[in-house]
Amino acid sequence: MSRKRLRGEDVFVAAYDRVAQLYERGDRVIVSTSGGKDSTVIMELAVMAARDLGKLPVEVLTRDEEIMFPGTYEYLERTAQRTDEIDLHWVIAGQPILNAFNRFDPYWWVFDPLVEDRWVRSYPGHGDSPQLPGRPAYWIEDKNILDLTGFGRFPLSGHLGWEDWDDLTPKQRTRRAYSEGRATERARLTVLIGLRTEESEARYMGLLSSGNYVTSRPMAGGSFKARPVYDWSYRDVWRFIRDFKLDYSSAYDVMQRYGIDPKYARLAPPTMTAHSINYLPMASKAWPQWWNRVCNRIDGARTAAQFGKRAAQPIRSMGESWQQVVERELLDRSRIPEWLVSRVQRQVDRAHKEHAAHSTTPLPDEARCPYCFNPISCWKKIAINLYSGDPFGMTTGMEPIEPEFFRTGAGTWGGKGAATW
Repeated sequence: MSRKRLRGEDVFVAAYDRVAQLYERGDRVIVSTSGGKDSTVIMELAVMAARDLGKLPVEVLTRDEEIMFPGTYEYLERTAQRTDEIDLHWVIAGQPILNAFNRFDPYWWVFDPLVEDRWVRSYPGHGDSPQLPGRPAYWIEDKNILDLTGFGRFPLSGHLGWEDWDDLTPKQRTRRAYSEGRATERARLTVLIGLRTEESEARYMGLLSSGNYVTSRPMAGGSFKARPVYDWSYRDVWRFIRDFKLDYSSAYDVMQRYGIDPKYARLAPPTMTAHSINYLPMASKAWPQWWNRVCNRIDGARTAAQFGKRAAQPIRSMGESWQQVVERELLDRSRIPEWLVSRVQRQVDRAHKEHAAHSTTPLPDEARCPYCFNPISCWKKIAINLYSGDPFGMTTGMEPIEPEFFRTGAGTWGGKGAATW
């Protein structure tokens, strides 16, 4: 049992009930899957609940990221074969993904048409790749992952049988529903995700602030986010997969054979953060041909595998302070791009301002100030977290750099002006 459980019953029964309640209340339920173990569990729970309630097939959406450990997209292709149970939306956005191994050119584009000969793999239906059964893979303009599951792609109007439903105000929806003797004014577009609070304290606090496993406010696009397995441990996940003999990505078996602790085995694009560098030596040995294609596609990948996190973090010389490291490696305009210097300077100014509000001492060099609200409140944190400029704003909360900045015509995170290749 997970130490994060908030209820007393069995985690499987609780998660099944949560999913079933969404179907029973009339929600349009979408499962968001990456092909990882947690979203596999979510999808299978939805299939069980939908089968029992006569709601099959389950609507599932996955966004093709081009580069994932081998076995992941093969598993998703097998999932697409289950057309009686699953209606799989396989979308390709051509969005930029962070390359933590190249601080001066931090984005690479999924299925970039400018380097098609260097793609690590093709998406279903492209070239000689077989088409998916049922719904074919299709391109979308949305670059922001939060926009994938909104009313624009999954309208409630058709789901409820009222074509003008999405245009009504909440009060108009209530009047319409009660005038026709239906309680569907409470129906929502709900997206199931495999978030588990065991993985981080931030996720746990986020769940508590929501007050429920379903968010109290809609995301971009109008959908609500549901986290039915928030109280599961990784052992619960693997026991569920084993007991029900479920299909899953074979990449997990490979990672286990190479000594990766199942608790920390995750599937995601391996270029997103410096932490993923720990998996690269394993990947280079387990899938050498795939790894060569990745290195040919992603600048800096081979260096990162060879030298580890040192390739994606600043190096401090003997006797040098972290402030000196920041000034040399992050603020030197003679060799550092202006966009990177500008973002670092903003964080330096913010750290100085917040620290000066309660102290007359200089900004700490290595130990974070315990009284500063800003988690990046010392020179060491600035050096490590801002070494690549944090272009996605994942550690600093800054706005992400628009794709248009690095490539004209690539679009924005809001989707406006985005090119569909």
